[in-house]
Amino acid sequence: MRVTTAWAMSITGANRLKFNEAVAAGHYQCAPETAERTMRDFDFEDLIGLTVFARMMKLGLSKRVAADMACRTVGYVRNNGQDLQRVILALADDGSVWGGPYYGEGKDNGRPYIDPNSPQAAASIQVNIPQIKKFIIERCQSLVKQHGDENGNIRAMFPEGWEKNL
Repeated sequence: MRVTTAWAMSITGANRLKFNEAVAAGHYQCAPETAERTMRDFDFEDLIGLTVFARMMKLGLSKRVAADMACRTVGYVRNNGQDLQRVILALADDGSVWGGPYYGEGKDNGRPYIDPNSPQAAASIQVNIPQIKKFIIERCQSLVKQHGDENGNIRAMFPEGWEKNL
């Protein structure tokens, strides 16, 4: 599954202007590549990151911090597969972001990679990966149902059974 920037923004609720500003400033380093006069194509993992970015912006975090948290989440999702339950992200006193994966019971004993209670952490956030996946799938299904007959591109982006492979 790959979607255009416009669809990615609709699915995740991200603000396109804030996203573009974060990319232009070099903060959103995991943005899908694009060449001159071509659109970005977002895959499912990119949508997870964009959802995190949108939520962090709504919490009032800066574009730099929101983008850093989004990209860390994308990296953990891409590298840790289906066992990943949460990503724990912390904002240190100096403004830097750090984090780590958290697996379900039986994988890494259910312990986080980082200690979210560390005195170095000014704040920590847990990103619930299965819940974000569910949100994205439901939002995609809703948009397909709402716009499916209007636009032939929708069927190309969301072929029959697309959600079964996620």
